[in-house]
Amino acid sequence: MAKKDSIESAAISFTSEDDGSFSCELRSNLGRVVRVVQRGDTQSPEVEGDAELTGSPAIVDALWLAAVGQKESDDVEAQRSSVVAAVQEDFNFNNEFISPADQRDFAARR
Repeated sequence: MAKKDSIESAAISFTSEDDGSFSCELRSNLGRVVRVVQRGDTQSPEVEGDAELTGSPAIVDALWLAAVGQKESDDVEAQRSSVVAAVQEDFNFNNEFISPADQRDFAARR
Protein backbone atom coordinates (compact mmCIF):
# COMPACT_ATOMS: atom_id res chain seq x y z
CA MET A 1 0.00 0.00 0.00
CA ALA A 2 1.33 3.41 -0.95
CA LYS A 3 1.94 5.86 1.82
CA LYS A 4 0.15 9.19 2.02
CA ASP A 5 1.52 11.88 -0.32
CA SER A 6 3.18 9.27 -2.52
CA ILE A 7 3.30 9.07 -6.31
CA GLU A 8 2.98 5.30 -6.07
CA SER A 9 0.03 3.59 -7.71
CA ALA A 10 -0.73 0.43 -9.67
CA ALA A 11 1.26 1.92 -12.57
CA ILE A 12 4.08 3.72 -10.73
CA SER A 13 6.55 2.41 -8.16
CA PHE A 14 9.22 4.38 -6.32
CA THR A 15 12.22 2.90 -4.51
CA SER A 16 14.77 4.74 -2.40
CA GLU A 17 17.99 3.23 -1.08
CA ASP A 18 19.99 4.05 2.05
CA ASP A 19 22.87 5.38 -0.07
CA GLY A 20 20.63 8.13 -1.51
CA SER A 21 20.01 6.50 -4.87
CA PHE A 22 16.45 6.03 -6.05
CA SER A 23 14.43 4.73 -8.97
CA CYS A 24 10.95 5.21 -10.30
CA GLU A 25 9.20 2.85 -12.69
CA LEU A 26 6.14 3.38 -14.86
CA ARG A 27 4.36 0.33 -16.25
CA SER A 28 1.76 0.79 -19.01
CA ASN A 29 -1.45 -1.22 -19.36
CA LEU A 30 0.30 -3.11 -22.17
CA GLY A 31 3.14 -4.14 -19.84
CA ARG A 32 5.72 -1.75 -21.26
CA VAL A 33 8.11 -0.26 -18.73
CA VAL A 34 10.24 2.84 -18.33
CA ARG A 35 12.49 3.29 -15.31
CA VAL A 36 14.51 6.31 -14.25
CA VAL A 37 17.38 5.70 -11.84
CA GLN A 38 19.54 8.14 -9.92
CA ARG A 39 22.86 6.90 -8.58
CA GLY A 40 25.44 9.05 -6.83
CA ASP A 41 25.15 12.81 -7.23
CA THR A 42 24.19 12.90 -10.90
CA GLN A 43 21.59 15.45 -11.96
CA SER A 44 20.11 13.41 -14.80
CA PRO A 45 18.69 9.90 -14.68
CA GLU A 46 19.78 6.64 -16.14
CA VAL A 47 16.84 5.56 -18.31
CA GLU A 48 15.94 1.91 -18.80
CA GLY A 49 13.04 0.03 -20.31
CA ASP A 50 11.05 -0.42 -23.50
CA ALA A 51 11.92 1.82 -26.43
CA GLU A 52 8.28 2.85 -26.90
CA LEU A 53 8.43 4.66 -23.55
CA THR A 54 12.13 5.49 -23.16
CA GLY A 55 12.05 7.20 -26.55
CA SER A 56 9.52 9.77 -25.35
CA PRO A 57 11.23 12.76 -23.71
CA ALA A 58 7.88 13.90 -22.26
CA ILE A 59 7.32 10.58 -20.48
CA VAL A 60 10.91 10.30 -19.26
CA ASP A 61 11.05 13.92 -18.05
CA ALA A 62 7.68 13.70 -16.28
CA LEU A 63 8.67 10.46 -14.54
CA TRP A 64 12.05 11.92 -13.55
CA LEU A 65 10.48 15.07 -12.11
CA ALA A 66 7.95 13.00 -10.18
CA ALA A 67 10.74 10.78 -8.81
CA VAL A 68 12.88 13.74 -7.71
CA GLY A 69 9.86 15.33 -6.05
CA GLN A 70 9.04 12.10 -4.22
CA LYS A 71 12.64 11.74 -3.02
CA GLU A 72 12.70 15.32 -1.73
CA SER A 73 9.35 14.82 -0.01
CA ASP A 74 10.58 11.62 1.64
CA ASP A 75 13.78 13.34 2.79
CA VAL A 76 11.84 16.23 4.35
CA GLU A 77 9.47 13.81 6.07
CA ALA A 78 12.41 11.86 7.49
CA GLN A 79 13.94 15.04 8.92
CA ARG A 80 10.73 16.52 10.32
CA SER A 81 10.88 15.06 13.84
CA SER A 82 14.48 16.17 14.44
CA VAL A 83 13.76 19.68 13.11
CA VAL A 84 10.65 20.02 15.29
CA ALA A 85 12.61 18.80 18.32
CA ALA A 86 15.39 21.32 17.65
CA VAL A 87 12.92 24.19 17.33
CA GLN A 88 11.09 23.15 20.49
CA GLU A 89 14.40 22.97 22.34
CA ASP A 90 15.39 26.49 21.22
CA PHE A 91 12.09 28.22 21.97
CA ASN A 92 9.67 28.38 24.86
CA PHE A 93 6.26 27.86 23.32
CA ASN A 94 3.22 29.47 24.93
CA ASN A 95 -0.09 28.24 23.49
CA GLU A 96 1.75 27.00 20.37
CA PHE A 97 3.29 30.43 19.68
CA ILE A 98 6.86 31.59 20.10
CA SER A 99 7.06 33.98 23.03
CA PRO A 100 7.96 37.63 22.32
CA ALA A 101 11.14 37.24 24.39
CA ASP A 102 12.25 34.28 22.27
CA GLN A 103 11.45 36.22 19.10
CA ARG A 104 13.67 39.10 20.27
CA ASP A 105 16.49 36.72 21.24
CA PHE A 106 16.26 34.93 17.90
CA ALA A 107 16.31 38.22 15.96
CA ALA A 108 19.31 39.43 17.97
CA ARG A 109 21.28 36.31 17.03
CA ARG A 110 20.80 36.97 13.30
